[in-house]
Amino acid sequence: MTTYHTVFGSLGKYEKGTMEIINDNPKHYVFSNVFDVASKSKPYEKVAVAKNLEYVIEAIRAEGTSPWMACAHDEFAVVMDGEVEVEYIKLEAAECGFAYRSSVFKGSDRWIICEVRFELPRRTDSMPIKYAELAKALGIAEGGTAPLARVRDTVIALRRGKGMVVDPADPDSASAGSFFTNPVLEGEAFAALARRAAERLGPTVSPPSWPDGDGRVKTSAAWLIERAGFHRGQGDRDGIAISAKHTLALTNRGSGTTAELVALAREIAGGVRDAFGVELVPEPVFVGHAWNAQPA
Repeated sequence: MTTYHTVFGSLGKYEKGTMEIINDNPKHYVFSNVFDVASKSKPYEKVAVAKNLEYVIEAIRAEGTSPWMACAHDEFAVVMDGEVEVEYIKLEAAECGFAYRSSVFKGSDRWIICEVRFELPRRTDSMPIKYAELAKALGIAEGGTAPLARVRDTVIALRRGKGMVVDPADPDSASAGSFFTNPVLEGEAFAALARRAAERLGPTVSPPSWPDGDGRVKTSAAWLIERAGFHRGQGDRDGIAISAKHTLALTNRGSGTTAELVALAREIAGGVRDAFGVELVPEPVFVGHAWNAQPA
């Protein structure tokens, strides 16, 4: 049985590759100096390293900043030897299973999204605005429209106000966005939540609710977190803390660790469970870690 090994490298530490004939087929020549090329490339610049018959070997430096993205590390590539099978599949929108904070891609390690195509109508005004907060900020009724540029600027302003626009001057933007999804409950479970909220907060208080189809009800995770006793800015001002702008965002001000962030998330989830009997579900995908809201 053939034994393979995986070689890791970064721009600061790498070994140049070699050429090897495999099965006497010239198409199988491999020439790898991608790290050497990448170290001399501009951030996110794609460079052709070599061409072997009809095959082109390319390198792209995933470090630095660009108009599209930013990356704070210099890891460039993982070189794997052995056979890897990749299937390119085109899915239509209906096949992607898009739903609230969900799709067929979430929770699966099968997929790598290589390309997305959007079909947008040409128009000067927006589509009907269904989001109440955005409609209010635009000064229009829900279902109304507004000029595209104005809608764009208003959306960015709303997101910036919640620390959801990356800004080196805003420590609240150092997050993965909303950490918990809004719970979607069956009718009986929401009725039980309403009873517990009334018992805890007073008979005139009821949790926010939006119909979600099939008798289910969506409620607000931020509302639950705040009523369970957690507040904006709570935590370590220099490390892990709840965002001062948005209760759903957990921030790392620079000195925090993953363990500390997950510990705060579990504390919040546990507090909501104890207060209201509702389980919060993380929105970020964990890599190398299984979410467990109730550690042993």
